[in-house]
Amino acid sequence: MPLYVTALHDVNALLDEVHAQMADMEDTSEWEEQLGAINDKIAEAAEGSNYVNKKDHLMEAKAMLEALLSE
Repeated sequence: MPLYVTALHDVNALLDEVHAQMADMEDTSEWEEQLGAINDKIAEAAEGSNYVNKKDHLMEAKAMLEALLSE
């Protein structure tokens, strides 16, 4: 499986975790802001010109999601 596909699966799983945690939060505004930046990174991956570019953007989004979950 190409690395960008693996990264995409990881990002999707982390997004599910984030949304599950947000469902239990009263104030999600801080996380929503950060999710906007993460969504931008995912959009950049979708527009990437090659698989390495896509993987790099998805890996950045993954790191951002992991940082968000560790807060």
